Amino acid sequence: MPEHVLDAAEQEPDTDPPRTVAQWRELIMELVTEDRALERALSTPTPPPASVAEPQWRHAVNSDSDQPPP
Repeated sequence: MPEHVLDAAEQEPDTDPPRTVAQWRELIMELVTEDRALERALSTPTPPPASVAEPQWRHAVNSDSDQPPP
């Protein structure tokens, strides 16, 4: 890490009150829960929304016309 980043971090006063063990434990559990939710969301494949998939389908069916089917 560049020296100027470390220097800036050392100069900023720590205004947060010290945390208790219970507060740290609660914060860690919140972060773990968020991390697991993100992993599940990213690992679950989602189909494209209809607004994205529909024009491609229409184009394949009506290749001679740009007009949507009636």
